[in-house]
Amino acid sequence: MLDDRGERHLERPSELADRGRSADEALDHDTPRRVGERLEGEIERRRLVKHLLKYLAGSRTCQVTAEGLRTRARGRTGPLSLRPAAPGRLFFRAGPREHAASVNDLRDRLSHVLWIGGGPCVGKTTLSRMLAGTYDLKVYNLDWHHVREHRFRPGGMPSGWEELSMDDRWVRPAPQALAERELASWTARFPLVVDDLLALPLDRTVVAEGPSAFPWCVAEVIRSPRQAIFLLPTPDFREAVLSRRHRDGPGLSSAARTSDPERAARNMKERDALMAARIAVSCGELGLRYELVDGSRDLADSVALLEEHFRPHLPTTFNV
Repeated sequence: MLDDRGERHLERPSELADRGRSADEALDHDTPRRVGERLEGEIERRRLVKHLLKYLAGSRTCQVTAEGLRTRARGRTGPLSLRPAAPGRLFFRAGPREHAASVNDLRDRLSHVLWIGGGPCVGKTTLSRMLAGTYDLKVYNLDWHHVREHRFRPGGMPSGWEELSMDDRWVRPAPQALAERELASWTARFPLVVDDLLALPLDRTVVAEGPSAFPWCVAEVIRSPRQAIFLLPTPDFREAVLSRRHRDGPGLSSAARTSDPERAARNMKERDALMAARIAVSCGELGLRYELVDGSRDLADSVALLEEHFRPHLPTTFNV
């Protein structure tokens, strides 16, 4: 998109999100320019709903959500909003020219970083470790650093999070509220990830992985789309992974520590589906790659997929 200075820049998800009213209302009350903006928002909303319905297809535990989305698509309820709540650019508050210069410098300084984002329970950590072992990469796990470091820094935890009970966190909120909460909080703490990566040596390629590496965050810090890929589990694959993880210790899960584990697990499943759809839509907007993971590829084929995608940025020699 060209700005008013004639310079090209990426549109933020918030610029493409639902404008809050239907196209019919816009036609009644707005100027031609505003009509165009409202129609763009209506198209984007319908596109998001289409991705969600496709993603949720065949998942019995998500049928209520799917029906709700169909109702929204017919315009009977309010707008569906899954955009990040944090407004504006992520790291800078300068004018357009200063911002462009800062972003370009940041992309140069992080040109040695590869990104694997996407949904939980898809195998990002396993695949990143296998790739790192082959090419002697440094692994940066976003979740690990959040649990052990970022949560204790300013901006690392949502305000009031520690005071919430497990039911307030996972049972009482609706899945959409959970998704919007995670989108907002994970986006807000991404600058802490950038600070960590900027402190690492430049002479060793880094693979940064974690579900909080959202496309709209990563797009700010990469030179090439080949530096990032996003893996999204199908609902059935996600359930299979969770079953394996909790087989020997179900008490460790967050859902199991609530008064209604079944409802909490269902909320989390639908939250993950909503977030996966938002990631897929954002990748399409930003020209980034995502892959659905359904278990049809074995580990070797999955690593080969990452190698093919990251090829221009991987070391030319193997770690032997």
